[in-house]
Amino acid sequence: MNILNEAISVVEERAKTHGDFRVVHETIAELWTTYAGMGKFESYDVAMMMALVKVGRIIASDQRNDDNYVDMVGYAYLARELKRGASDGPVEYDQEEYADREPYQQVSVGGD
Repeated sequence: MNILNEAISVVEERAKTHGDFRVVHETIAELWTTYAGMGKFESYDVAMMMALVKVGRIIASDQRNDDNYVDMVGYAYLARELKRGASDGPVEYDQEEYADREPYQQVSVGGD
């Protein structure tokens, strides 16, 4: 399974316990807007910032932890869907759209 397939599978599985990503990201956006006291966060911003949280974890911790990479790709995928204005239906993945992409390879961050 490549990293995108794995990330989408995680998104679909977590929707059962975490709720619809659109609602979750809208709620987080409202909370962050209130907390920051400046500007308005959009659900897209939440997905992008959560991807950055994962980047921070990768940089500051075990860079071999695949979970952080899968989550980062998952948040990037959600950001794309939110920016596209995805409907309220379930997340659908068109395997043909990504059929020519290389599968997940070993990733090296920093000076390993």
